[in-house]
Amino acid sequence: MKKFENFCSALGNLEVGLNLPEPLNIAEETGLIAMFEICFEQTWKVLKAVLENEGYREAKTGSPRQILPKIGEKPPALAVGMNSKK
Repeated sequence: MKKFENFCSALGNLEVGLNLPEPLNIAEETGLIAMFEICFEQTWKVLKAVLENEGYREAKTGSPRQILPKIGEKPPALAVGMNSKK
């Protein structure tokens, strides 16, 4: 699943940024914020795809406000969906 690969890449980049020695300069801080935003976007895109695959109508909108609360509703299905796509 390409979306999951993109998420993993974004998460890896964020982890690198989080391991930078402090204090961060303004460029590093700005980059870290951007990496968080990208990681957040990739996270909900993966969740949207998994929920669509599981038949959730709300996932069609693509809105994080509707998708993120669904995370805890059906954890086994999400876990199976994520593991089977690796």
